[in-house]
Amino acid sequence: MFTERFGRVLLALGVIGLLAAAVATATQPVAPHGYPRLAYYGSIRGNGYPFYNYPVDTTLDASVLDKVSRFEEIILDVNPIYPYRPDVLRELRRRNPDAKMLAYVVGQYMWDPADFDSLNHYPTRFRRILDHNNGWLYNQRNLKFYAGNVNLAKKDANGRYVVADSLALLWKDVAIDSGIWDGLFYDILCDDMYWSEVHGESINIAAAGYSNRTDFNNNWHAATDTIAALMRNWGGPNFILVGNCALGTKYSTFNGWMREGFPFETGGTWYTNMFWRPGGYMTDEANFREPRHNYIFTFNTGSDWTSPLNQRLARWGLGTATLGDGFGVFGGQDRDAYHSDWWNWWFDEYAVNLETGQSSQSREHTGWLGQPLTDMYQEVWVQPNKPDGVVNWDFETSSTQNWSFNAGSPATIKRDTTTAGHGRASTRIDVIQSNTIDWKVNYNTPLTISMDPNTIYSVTFWAKASPPREVPVIIGTPGQGQWDARLVWVDDVWRAYQVPFNTLNHSGNTYLQFYLAKATGALWFDNVHVQQGESTIYRRDFQNGTVLVNPSEWSDATVTLERPYRRILGAVDPITNDGSVSATQYLPVASSLFLLGDDITPPAQVVDLRQVNLRP
Repeated sequence: MFTERFGRVLLALGVIGLLAAAVATATQPVAPHGYPRLAYYGSIRGNGYPFYNYPVDTTLDASVLDKVSRFEEIILDVNPIYPYRPDVLRELRRRNPDAKMLAYVVGQYMWDPADFDSLNHYPTRFRRILDHNNGWLYNQRNLKFYAGNVNLAKKDANGRYVVADSLALLWKDVAIDSGIWDGLFYDILCDDMYWSEVHGESINIAAAGYSNRTDFNNNWHAATDTIAALMRNWGGPNFILVGNCALGTKYSTFNGWMREGFPFETGGTWYTNMFWRPGGYMTDEANFREPRHNYIFTFNTGSDWTSPLNQRLARWGLGTATLGDGFGVFGGQDRDAYHSDWWNWWFDEYAVNLETGQSSQSREHTGWLGQPLTDMYQEVWVQPNKPDGVVNWDFETSSTQNWSFNAGSPATIKRDTTTAGHGRASTRIDVIQSNTIDWKVNYNTPLTISMDPNTIYSVTFWAKASPPREVPVIIGTPGQGQWDARLVWVDDVWRAYQVPFNTLNHSGNTYLQFYLAKATGALWFDNVHVQQGESTIYRRDFQNGTVLVNPSEWSDATVTLERPYRRILGAVDPITNDGSVSATQYLPVASSLFLLGDDITPPAQVVDLRQVNLRP
């Protein structure tokens, strides 16, 4: 919540994590209900709206309950559900016994509530803890800090994080001991607070109890970890803990994190939001404790949720979430139920009747893709009609012709005929001794095409590494430094990778470089190309269909699949979801596509999936 209101983490755009995975064997079922996985990131006002409307009418609205209960995971504010109206959750569970209910709380922000029932009213209890412990966080003008006015790093005379400990006890009472919730969703629980020092505001470190910024930041992080450890201990192994604020790293205690305002969290792109290490969606899928509960939250634009733009954004976010095992969320960034009727928003992709192929409004048709047959994988192809900037792209006769190898730290290079991503040979580089400066060992080639400004180009290559490692991919001009850089996670299986970059105001001749010095081990490269445009999609296959994602915000994609697939016969977006059957599918920029297979439940064995060779 509050991504725009509270600002974003501004990380350098020069380094982007990129991960690619090839076709994997069938995974064990993670979501018994099936995919896509839907979460309702909703709100309930203090007067009960939209579930009821105190004092006008205290009767629960059955229509709203019916619509919200269609979701697999439901996030709602603690107040007024606890302690006043637990029947909201009871009625949701009656309609959907499998749904998980998470209590929404804000970790480091509180307004000034003053309810007459101060011993029970949750926001008032929160405020009283801050008042009693002098636990507010201030700016340099001694006003409450706009982006998080709770001083979680506050210590008492004995060195105890008194605010963090006291709030943890409050959350234990309302979310764990109450027995009505399956977990907690922490909005704005940040590992540090310096990301928020924008708009001319900075934290009053002295008023917070610290003499320098480093100590404050370290203790803030320690206090949030203390909260996480306490809640995990009290809640036990099955209590769900999910956080939200920039890049969360509470991997051992939390079940997941939210990427809010996807794909612009942390001021980034689809690639950063997916693959940043730490904090990317796929990185989090691998690192948070099980069962994992990660979220992709995409904001709506404008007031019409059915607009073509919102249809595309909702599909993009949900498709991206479905590449992993997390949940898709689409809605307004302020969560205010008075501003948007999210319970009425229901896209074609949310539920499909497999017998007819038509979109459905019914919960029984959610999870329609069934269980995954593969992990996410990337399909990459070289564009045969476009100039290629790499001359010696396949290393069939040499690893150094048109390539330079520089070893400022101990490392070796050779042409390897025992393994290849394409053809009969590859380049093998062994880094014998690591160096903190990654360019001390580098492998580079001058590009033979002159690049245009403000144009998208892509580096496409095959690689593997033993042990797996990050590889910086660099585009730069001799004597002028690098234009752009991306981090690619390379594992020990030959895979195709593609790294897009925008030349922005750069043009002319340039170099492609791989920086390799930071980790020891062996790396192999093959089939390296640089061409204008992008030619990649991400994909995951399921019992009843497949999901395609075009990550590019600049380039449309047309992909030829291994067999025909059927589009949903949609009611909300009948233009995209027109029910057509084809092996060739078009994806506009920044979009996803959900397709039905011909072999729906029970599924046929997948035997024909393959990565496209980069050259004939």
